[in-house]
Amino acid sequence: MVKKRHGLLCAALAFGCGVAQAADENVFEWHGYLNTTYDISNSKTVYNEVADDKGAFDASTAGLAVSVKLPENWSAAMQLHANIADGSLIMDWAFATYQPQDSFALRVGKIKYPGALVSEYLDVGFAQPWTTAPEEFYSDTTLGPNMSLEALIGVSPVFTMRSGSLRYVMQPYFGENKHDDGENENLIGIKARMSGDGFEALVNYFSAKLVLLDP
Repeated sequence: MVKKRHGLLCAALAFGCGVAQAADENVFEWHGYLNTTYDISNSKTVYNEVADDKGAFDASTAGLAVSVKLPENWSAAMQLHANIADGSLIMDWAFATYQPQDSFALRVGKIKYPGALVSEYLDVGFAQPWTTAPEEFYSDTTLGPNMSLEALIGVSPVFTMRSGSLRYVMQPYFGENKHDDGENENLIGIKARMSGDGFEALVNYFSAKLVLLDP
């Protein structure tokens, strides 16, 4: 029997900035971020699609998020996300929110997938508890643990309740998700989250029909 021990080294520099500007009753905000990450492994097998024994800055990214409050309890938000290594630019998410009260909101559009603890800021390095998200759970490969779910196009009501220092969120979501290898159709899921001082717990369930493109 031969045993191999693999090591992974990640070094990251990340920062973000933001500005809010009021115009009459509307409030316009923008936030930017930049992540410069160097990854190297002692294995030739690529880890998390970025790290091998040659080392690279392939995980370096930048982004811009913009939001605006609108009349009649509406708001809108979008985020552009760029991969510095290959020059690609995507619309990470873009949706409108109707929130008539603190305990209820309805999101419509391209919504960041809500089913993981760091879903809404997975690509924003300075907000993460690690320099590289672990491949074992956060891989976005087609047959990976999240089945390429980074965002979905659809509808998601959000119900929020507070009790003392605890906050409870129940969030169903419905829609579809397109990715490089195909599409997740008829996507239906629900997230339940509880958070408080210094902790957060989440339970998520979803089902979808995975349709792969012909090779």
